[in-house]
Amino acid sequence: MCRFTALAAAKLLRKGFSDMAKYMNIKTLSVLCWITAGLQIAQSLLQYFFSLIVVLGYASVIIFALTLACAAGYFLTQRPAVHLSADIILLLFMFLYFVLSCVAMGIKTGENWFDLNSEEMADMEVLIIIYLLGRSAAANGFSKVLKVVFHAFMAVWTAVTLFILILVFGNSGFVPPCGGYIGMVDGVSLQLNCNRNFTGALSMTMLIICLIVAFAAALRSVRGLYIAYSVIYYVMLILSNSKTALIAGVFGFALIIGVLFVTSQSHRDKKAGTRILIFASAFIISGALFFLMRYPVYKLYSLVVSEAGGIPMDARDMLDSNVATVSNRTPIWLHSLEVIFTPRLLLTGVTPAGVADALIEAFGGYMQAPPHCHNLILQVGASLGIPGLLAFLAWLTLVALRCLKILTDSPFKRAFMLVTGLILAIMLDNMAERYSMFYMFFISYPFFFACGYVMGYEKAAGAVD
Repeated sequence: MCRFTALAAAKLLRKGFSDMAKYMNIKTLSVLCWITAGLQIAQSLLQYFFSLIVVLGYASVIIFALTLACAAGYFLTQRPAVHLSADIILLLFMFLYFVLSCVAMGIKTGENWFDLNSEEMADMEVLIIIYLLGRSAAANGFSKVLKVVFHAFMAVWTAVTLFILILVFGNSGFVPPCGGYIGMVDGVSLQLNCNRNFTGALSMTMLIICLIVAFAAALRSVRGLYIAYSVIYYVMLILSNSKTALIAGVFGFALIIGVLFVTSQSHRDKKAGTRILIFASAFIISGALFFLMRYPVYKLYSLVVSEAGGIPMDARDMLDSNVATVSNRTPIWLHSLEVIFTPRLLLTGVTPAGVADALIEAFGGYMQAPPHCHNLILQVGASLGIPGLLAFLAWLTLVALRCLKILTDSPFKRAFMLVTGLILAIMLDNMAERYSMFYMFFISYPFFFACGYVMGYEKAAGAVD
């Protein structure tokens, strides 16, 4: 009787999988992944810049679980051949090591470190999905639906940014529904309900994305629109008064302009040495202009604000007000290295949720110690120990080598070359911050998508730009 029941159940289960098989395909998985990523991006923006905790995060978890279920059904019914490349293996290893670190910390302390790291673990799961979507986009391009959604998102967020700038230039700001403040703080930095470095990093990222779209788009109307968008985000970046984001933006912008000159019709057929000289010249000049144009922005702000009854600020005063420099980051980095090389934490790390307490201990119990390492590489090392750090460095090396290949390969594929500017800018910003991993913040999503996009370069289809 038990055997008959088991056989009947197995037959019913097999039939159920067979009926669902027609819905379990790569296209369905891709759509679910895009929905998960989109919900998480919207959640991060609303949460970190307006303090709005909405149901989008829970919806993304549900969609993610559905994605995993469909993926399991797809592999059980279709049995596709799977070829994992080294970069994907390294990311999966990091995630598995994250799980092992939580287990190890749980054994040491008796606490549930999976619960303490729930947001960080969800963030890494979504990042891996977005990374795979980037690889897929490199090979298959973007559907019309995705393009429409992307342009709609950019239009809405840019409109919000423009509204904030209008308030700021009118010597005003506003308090979002859940508290906090959006506007000029202490008259020296524009903050979106967060500190200046968050605001600057977001503005810099959006600026580089707009430039990539503007210079890669085929339609002149789209180019003009995104150049206008980029001006808005540049003003936001300058008024945020974040040195870290400004310097990262200089290099990202300079790389993009250098690429445009090298791949132009008048220069792409010249000798390699001449192209390098042209690239270097464009890189230096455009980077200098990007950096120096902040002064007219400050002057314009001071003029308009003084007319609105506010206190005008001198550009030097605004620049000198930012204390986020290498000099006060150095002690944090040294104590972060101390955490990484603590013998009892060398192999396991303390997980992302334990970094703040580990830094307090490293600072001798000083409760005002920073809550993170102010460096992405050190943050990963403190979170996952030496094995996790080595895997992350190996993954970054693969991405860097692929970017170098894209920049030196011929014939040129301009879209891929432009994306390297985004990767460079965000990675430079993360040398003094840690926004791109274990932190549910908008910047991590375009960074991982861009990395996946360049890693899918060899399988890219379509005409060469």
